[in-house]
Amino acid sequence: MRHRKHELLEGRPTIPIPVPEGTKAALLEALAAHRQAEAAYAAVLARFGPVQPFLDTVEAQRRREESLKALFQARGLEVPAAPTEGPAAALPQTLPEACAAGAKREEAIIAMYDRLLSQAHRADVRALFHCASGNRMGGALYAYWMPDEHRAPEEALALARKVGLRNPATEAAVKAYVERHRGPQS
Repeated sequence: MRHRKHELLEGRPTIPIPVPEGTKAALLEALAAHRQAEAAYAAVLARFGPVQPFLDTVEAQRRREESLKALFQARGLEVPAAPTEGPAAALPQTLPEACAAGAKREEAIIAMYDRLLSQAHRADVRALFHCASGNRMGGALYAYWMPDEHRAPEEALALARKVGLRNPATEAAVKAYVERHRGPQS
């Protein structure tokens, strides 16, 4: 599914605006991180079938990659080809292990964006990097911390807000999601 922002860029001439090397390196690092995350989550889906949160997360990685590629194209930069093979990460043996590894990967992506923000000098790149690390990520981590790490709802919510969960609608949606997918209470 293509998003409207990508459709708006299609067919428009690219305006080659000089992009500082630090910004270009940051874009390349972000693109590589999302491609690696997508591959890791796709491997989890191949092993465990169509399970959440990996169905949504692999799609989110694809959307982020498309956003980055659109930014490359809008700035007249060549989009690097996706690697056909890369270093294979160890595939977790159980779904809870996969969830824990996924949460650590998402935390690493958040930290990457926090670091890359200082290297991005163009407003469009900064906006993309800022949005990649906040609200939805906090919601996704809340959905992991509460049921999988058995954290109290208040603690999970406080951590999610620290990561960037800000939107009341996202907060309500993730709380409803956790409630729907809760296992039997002991």
